[in-house]
Amino acid sequence: MNNNTPLTAGIDTAKDKLDLAVHSSPLRLTVESRPAGYRKLAAELQRADVRRVGIEATGGYERGVINHLRAEGFEVVLLQPLQVKAFAKLHLRRAKTDALDAALIAACTALIDPHDTAHDPRIQPIADALTFV
Repeated sequence: MNNNTPLTAGIDTAKDKLDLAVHSSPLRLTVESRPAGYRKLAAELQRADVRRVGIEATGGYERGVINHLRAEGFEVVLLQPLQVKAFAKLHLRRAKTDALDAALIAACTALIDPHDTAHDPRIQPIADALTFV
């Protein structure tokens, strides 16, 4: 990572919890996937000087934390599961735990160049209608 690359984190999202890993750092954290957990997560990210956060799409469980982090000023990169899986395969990462997934998502986020398009909140109702729950 060069000096122009912001410190990145990865979040593995589940229905009840969020696992956080900061790329190139020992920082790891698990919080509840609720507003109080989002606040704790944001505070830890700010304390660690993280600016960019990657989250793998999980069919909706990621929405609350994404909205909270974006409102707090973080750049949030929503990764498709296929991207994360391909990154893991490329780097021969076979172990699978929530903490390792968070670290993998952080590493993937640090290396990819996100699209220059800003998040458009008008898309969310369309995405909701197209998501099978």
